[in-house]
Amino acid sequence: MSSGDPSTPHPSTLPTASGTVTKGSELDKAIQTACESLKLIFKAEDSDDATQENLSMARTVVRKTIKAVDPTRKKRLRTESDFESHVKAGSNEERNLVNLLGRMAKGQVPWKDLFLYGTLFSSL
Repeated sequence: MSSGDPSTPHPSTLPTASGTVTKGSELDKAIQTACESLKLIFKAEDSDDATQENLSMARTVVRKTIKAVDPTRKKRLRTESDFESHVKAGSNEERNLVNLLGRMAKGQVPWKDLFLYGTLFSSL
């Protein structure tokens, strides 16, 4: 999925990189809580460099959320080393993730869309 055009989720479900999340479910509530944490980490006024410095924080928040409530989806999460090799410094994937997080911080893209983003999940 491209970072520039996330799909619009159906009102009762949130599609993720590994399926859908029913609104009001334990995972949906955990994602909402995670989004509040992400808002504290990434600010609209942050430079790309500042956002880039915190990329692993985004991965950690998503990973912690998924691992806590969804054992099935946690199998799809990238390991730290896999994430770092996929999002290498200066790569298109890194730039796309920095851009996506910046757009989220500015309110242009919903935070929950980070749970759609394939960079944080591996393909099975």
